[in-house]
Amino acid sequence: MRMRDAVRPAIAWLWRGILVTLMAVILVGCTPPYPTQKRTAGPAGLIASPSEPSTITAGKSTRDDVLSAFKGVSADVSSRWFFWGRWETSSFAFSGLTDSGVEEIPFWSATNLFVEFDEKGTVKKRETLSDKRIIPELQRVLAEHPQSLPPTTKSLDIAADLYPSSRRLCAVGLKVSSSVVEFSRREPGICFGTPPSAFSLPPQKVTVEAFTPPFGEFGRGPVAWIRITLRFSQGTPVGTDLPASMKANDLVSLMGFLEAARRAE
Repeated sequence: MRMRDAVRPAIAWLWRGILVTLMAVILVGCTPPYPTQKRTAGPAGLIASPSEPSTITAGKSTRDDVLSAFKGVSADVSSRWFFWGRWETSSFAFSGLTDSGVEEIPFWSATNLFVEFDEKGTVKKRETLSDKRIIPELQRVLAEHPQSLPPTTKSLDIAADLYPSSRRLCAVGLKVSSSVVEFSRREPGICFGTPPSAFSLPPQKVTVEAFTPPFGEFGRGPVAWIRITLRFSQGTPVGTDLPASMKANDLVSLMGFLEAARRAE
């Protein structure tokens, strides 16, 4: 009797856990997170054996070494002064209801490898950074090497996704010149909700800042793209702080162009 009485509470807790899990699946449409085999994905897809950033040695490794070892995670930015690698890892997932039925949905966490080179192409600095910290590092290195900034005599055409609110997304095109940054609906492209009106403003009134997701926000875009905040120093139809997403190499082109436009004032 004593053994049976001791086991009953454990069985009760087990059933309680099973019932809670079933209720979560029924009411929320997903299960609690569970551990999975670690996966790594770069811009080109899953990577079987990713290289370790610790293999890069300041004062010894060269630009060619880095480009060769980390080509699978390259953000496809061409610069003699830095290398930007970007990948996501997942060790946990949950099962959720989708249009195709119950599927395993991984939790992904992004990492950025930022490597700086000296004038001889030797590594002088190596860091792994979050999406929030990579933005100021890119701005710093672009400002330190003005000779590598793009000429403002040409214009840029950049595809981006804008998030005017947490429940809205709209594909837009950015046309950037020395005198104006134009935002307009991208065709073909999705747009949930009412699309924002086209607007424009001088490049000197546009800055790029890190994106801080609201509490509880869940979502993942392609690793080749990165979430940012576009800040405007004058009013626009979408306000002065606009969450956006664009390809990593397009982001560097935009930041370089904005830096060059400010220097040309």
